[in-house]
Amino acid sequence: MAEELLRRVKGCSPSFFEKLVVQLLVALGYGGSIKDAGEAVGQAGDGGIDGLIKQDRLGFDTVYIQAMAKSLSI
Repeated sequence: MAEELLRRVKGCSPSFFEKLVVQLLVALGYGGSIKDAGEAVGQAGDGGIDGLIKQDRLGFDTVYIQAMAKSLSI
């Protein structure tokens, strides 16, 4: 099952992958319970920040994410 999931993710666009990483981190509890806890930003392949997670209710503490699809393996 893990190999099938990895194959499908690898077949998606870089933009999809960046959004997926942000959604997974929010689902794992990063950003707490605020509605807009995570956001994909930037452009796929630009080498910059791909997303951010707001760590507190006011959004003062932020985690910046760099998603790299090239390193996916099992």
